[in-house]
Amino acid sequence: MHSGCWPQLFNPELPLRLMKTGIREEMEADIVARQLSVSVKQLRRCLRSLTRSEDYLNVTQTGSIRYGLDGLPVGW
Repeated sequence: MHSGCWPQLFNPELPLRLMKTGIREEMEADIVARQLSVSVKQLRRCLRSLTRSEDYLNVTQTGSIRYGLDGLPVGW
């Protein structure tokens, strides 16, 4: 689901990227604005699964770069 809705952030050919703080709210607004066929409940489940995965937790470090929906770095 993620790569279909936000391919710049969730590109399977690139290393896993940490998401910026507050990105869920941006995703929810984007779902409404673009009329995506994803429910907020589905989004939350996917984000929960991703952020609790071993791969995601392994790249989580203090000072790590975080990324926005457009796939660009937004800070750490």
